[in-house]
Amino acid sequence: MAQLEHDRRDSDYVVALTRLFTEALNARDYEATRALVAQDVEVRGPHGSALRGYPAAIELPEAAAHVDLVVVRTALEELEQEDGATRVTVPIRELIHNEELFRTAVFRVRDGAITSYETLGND
Repeated sequence: MAQLEHDRRDSDYVVALTRLFTEALNARDYEATRALVAQDVEVRGPHGSALRGYPAAIELPEAAAHVDLVVVRTALEELEQEDGATRVTVPIRELIHNEELFRTAVFRVRDGAITSYETLGND
């Protein structure tokens, strides 16, 4: 019973971390975004773009501001353990200007920090 409760708390923490990241991205809060990611974080976009490290935590909110991006979760997160990390997959809606795109956000969380964030197109 104690292990189940511990796993549930860990899962709640991981989900909260990814939700805080999305909120920080939408708020263009560079400091909060950087505080939530690992030093070697990898950020990948739906068209193959990739950024690495703390600069990614700054460039992502800057790019989001440039296109007026808002990310909205459309369903609950799915969690899966892989290679000592937790993979969090969640359907999202990206609002860009007057356009609405349905995508999937994929996070990897290890040691209390986001190690990767990827947006996948649903084509």
